[in-house]
Amino acid sequence: MKHIILLITYLCITFVLQAQAIKTVNITAGGLLFFVNREGKYDITHLAVTGAIDARDFKTMRDSLPHLSIIDLSGSRIVAYSTKGYDGTNISSTTDWNTGEMRDSVVFNCGDGYSFSNDDVPIFALRANITLTSIVLPFTATAISDEAFMACRDLATITIPDNIVQIGNRAFSECSSLKTMIIRPSIPVDLTEKTDVFKGINKNVCTLFVPVGSKGKYEVAAGWKDFKKITETK
Repeated sequence: MKHIILLITYLCITFVLQAQAIKTVNITAGGLLFFVNREGKYDITHLAVTGAIDARDFKTMRDSLPHLSIIDLSGSRIVAYSTKGYDGTNISSTTDWNTGEMRDSVVFNCGDGYSFSNDDVPIFALRANITLTSIVLPFTATAISDEAFMACRDLATITIPDNIVQIGNRAFSECSSLKTMIIRPSIPVDLTEKTDVFKGINKNVCTLFVPVGSKGKYEVAAGWKDFKKITETK
């Protein structure tokens, strides 16, 4: 009987670990929701996406996967998309971060038509996702739009690829748990005219890992120089 109980326990643990294993999917743009509906939104905690993605897929990751924690988009490419309704990264309400209550106000309405660009992490991409802990952006991405990761309060690690040349206002604002930023560009993105990109991040704790030979540049660059821990890595 004892052996049977141990066997059942082992099988249960194995099942749980398999359920939490990374889910890998190759999609065409806009196709992530179909995968989620097939696999079950409550079963996906770790997700790797390859193929083409667009604003609709970011909205799926943001709004339709309540347990999603780790995202790897390194093998995907963001493609342009023009909305045909409320199917971009539209947000119709926001949260008061002091009280946790929802406010009934239109924050970003793309229902009247909005064009999302190629290789651009869209506006409000994963804004206020409270389960996200780690994300690797597409290696081909060139821009991170306004408030893309704002208020992702459990986000601890992010990898920013080589080709990023623009980061928008409040892109990482209120990411209070951010501890590690792996920064691939050897030249710091110019944040001179940007507002509150890293507001609310503990600059004494969060470490920037930058390419060999670029530490000096980050130590004097607007926005980046506020971080006290900047380390070179290959």
